Amino acid sequence: MSEKINAITSAQSTSRTSKTNNAEKFKGKQNIDMSGTAGSSSSAGKGTNVSSGQFSAETKELVDQFYNAVYGIGTDEKAMTEALSKINKDNVIDVMRCWNKYHSNESGESFMEAFMWDAGHSDKKTYGKQIAALLRDKADELGIYDQCKDEFSNIDKEMRAVFFVSNDVAGDFDSIINKIAMKAGLDYSTPHKK
Repeated sequence: MSEKINAITSAQSTSRTSKTNNAEKFKGKQNIDMSGTAGSSSSAGKGTNVSSGQFSAETKELVDQFYNAVYGIGTDEKAMTEALSKINKDNVIDVMRCWNKYHSNESGESFMEAFMWDAGHSDKKTYGKQIAALLRDKADELGIYDQCKDEFSNIDKEMRAVFFVSNDVAGDFDSIINKIAMKAGLDYSTPHKK
């Protein structure tokens, strides 16, 4: 029995190491400035106290639920999709930023990178489209959609894929999130993208 547990733990460790190595390769391909300016009085969503950088209890709970679903032995699909279904236009930026603050340092992944690596094809398409639509609404609301149209086009193309959705599309999501956060006067930096 302990041999099976050791084998599963070893496989999980190898899987995460592979993800981290891919994230390192991926970061080299990204050419986006991930540093924003915090402290503005505007907000990207409910539940953020911008001046102190605090997140609502609901946002922290959602992010922790997602983390627990994807960082463990295998992926808890039900818990992951339950967390993803709670993301809305008012909390999408806070969720991404909260993940960065509390969980990104472990393996250097943004929320969207962790999602793309752990979700199955169907979930990538379902929740990828959902998050893209929320970000589109947010970009429109802030008047910066045109600055993000190339990334949205890449996401739309990838979400139409029949057999395979590339994990690299996380970079397009992160670029959009960064632009929205910066416009709102918020920081969106992850440890490996400083």
